[in-house]
Amino acid sequence: MAAVASGAYRLRLRRLRLELCLGVEAGERMRTREVFVDVALDVVKGWGETPPEEMREVVCYATLAGKIVEAFQGRRVALVENMAERIASMCLAEDGRVEAAWVRVSKPNAVPGCAAAEVEICRRRGDLRT
Repeated sequence: MAAVASGAYRLRLRRLRLELCLGVEAGERMRTREVFVDVALDVVKGWGETPPEEMREVVCYATLAGKIVEAFQGRRVALVENMAERIASMCLAEDGRVEAAWVRVSKPNAVPGCAAAEVEICRRRGDLRT
């Protein structure tokens, strides 16, 4: 992950836990499983020399987590790649100050003998399709 640009800050959510049906196999489509999401957003600072005092000056991590939970909790998603893309698009569309979104979706015990299968992507504001 690149260094944070001057005039920006990085907001992170680590291991946001969700329960959803994730996978293409018949058994995966029929039961919920634990999935973890990590998000890192590069955000253009909305303040000058003085640190922020108001919520409107920052991207709210609690709101971001709530929107991800609302979008996926208890739902069905076929591919971790699709889920990661949808989360990145949501982060970029939600607030114009977000310049880049790194998203990792982790599917624990998806492969025998492996702790987790993960997909990690980075999308920048210019990547958004209209």
